[in-house]
Amino acid sequence: REIKSASQIFNWGKQFTSLLRQANIQKFLAAMFLLNLAFAGLQSNFPLYSNYRFHWTPTQNSFFYLYVGICAVFIQGFLFGKLQPRFGERNLTLFGLTCMAIGLASMALAPASWALYPAVTIVALGTGMSIPSLTALVSLRVPQSEQGRLMGGTQTLLSLTNIFGPILAGISFEAIAFSAPYWLGSLFSIFALMVAYKSLRGSSSHLT
Repeated sequence: REIKSASQIFNWGKQFTSLLRQANIQKFLAAMFLLNLAFAGLQSNFPLYSNYRFHWTPTQNSFFYLYVGICAVFIQGFLFGKLQPRFGERNLTLFGLTCMAIGLASMALAPASWALYPAVTIVALGTGMSIPSLTALVSLRVPQSEQGRLMGGTQTLLSLTNIFGPILAGISFEAIAFSAPYWLGSLFSIFALMVAYKSLRGSSSHLT
């Protein structure tokens, strides 16, 4: 039973690495990784940041997370469906990644606690536009027979960001500055934007 389990893990790893070798989706997967790495750091680090900088209580953090959840439901459940047919995944990907970079930088620069709300609204708009758009762009470039492996591969990437994102945010918060995780996240978003733009520019067909 243990030998079979080890064999399954090896086969899964082989399938995952073969997925990453597909040139037509490599850059999109890299952009997804960087984007989710930035967002994972924000999620885990925010209570430390808000308490250190603005002396927020757990109750204030709870209301903030409630607001973020409401934004996410509205953007992904309603707004994205309205904008996607008009602008397409390409434009929404670039727009969303730009919003992520601006929103995270705005959180780092927030002069007062109230400014965190408009800043995180921009972040929520960025994730709500870019994540489903990137997912669709990747899915459209993979054959139907590979969709299951693609879903497994993207979930693995997201799991890795949930491991490394909080670690990087914690180290930068402790070793550099209280705002460093948000500058780092903004930098990741800029890198993701550059990678996605380069990949989209190299594609001649308009996918929506």
